[in-house]
Amino acid sequence: MLEIWNERVNIATEEYSPVRNCVLIRSNDLKSFCLFEEDCHRFRTADYTWEANKNGNLIGIEKYTGITRFTWQPHGSQFTIHTTVPDNARKFTLRHPDPMKKDDILEKIGFDSSWLTFTNN
Repeated sequence: MLEIWNERVNIATEEYSPVRNCVLIRSNDLKSFCLFEEDCHRFRTADYTWEANKNGNLIGIEKYTGITRFTWQPHGSQFTIHTTVPDNARKFTLRHPDPMKKDDILEKIGFDSSWLTFTNN
């Protein structure tokens, strides 16, 4: 997977410089977010050991620190690069509006049943 990543970085840097990734992290309830950018760079395959985790995913562990840096989920074709969130990352929350009832929406748009015409086949 790193070879594919590195090749994509090569292609991107031939046309654009610098190349950056925008990372958006969200909470499970979709109310809290964290946003930051980081430089897009190549990785040396030799700097990592590779093994399967308990879920059957391939993980890349940095040889010098023991930190997991990559997870590849072959069944879902997802490749994750684990990175540290910088201190200057933008953190924000959203307040979701209360759900609207169907009848309230129809009233607000001025719905009239004459908008519908049913025909037989």
